[in-house]
Amino acid sequence: MATAARTTRPLYRSLARPDLLYGVERDLFLLEAMLAMFGIFFVPAFAWKLVVAGILFLLAHPLLVRVAKTDPRFSRVYLRSLPYLNHYPAGSHADVRRNSVEEYRAGVER
Repeated sequence: MATAARTTRPLYRSLARPDLLYGVERDLFLLEAMLAMFGIFFVPAFAWKLVVAGILFLLAHPLLVRVAKTDPRFSRVYLRSLPYLNHYPAGSHADVRRNSVEEYRAGVER
């Protein structure tokens, strides 16, 4: 039986690159732009419209760019982790005692 020749295919960088707009995760950039537009259209005084939209964009955008450089898919990972909070509470090391979130909150209230 003859062996088949092994073929290789290139992996293009565009297939593995995260989907970012202006250095921010796409969904978060659209949310940021929507909130800025909300500030422009619904704040009553004209001068304050620009101030609110500008402050929102100038404060939020660099923070989101910095977070996207660390983890380009952080919001998806965070949203996916929310249902598991009761199963995997935060711990500082491998030997941490595994309590549920309810047990932890009960211990903090004492």
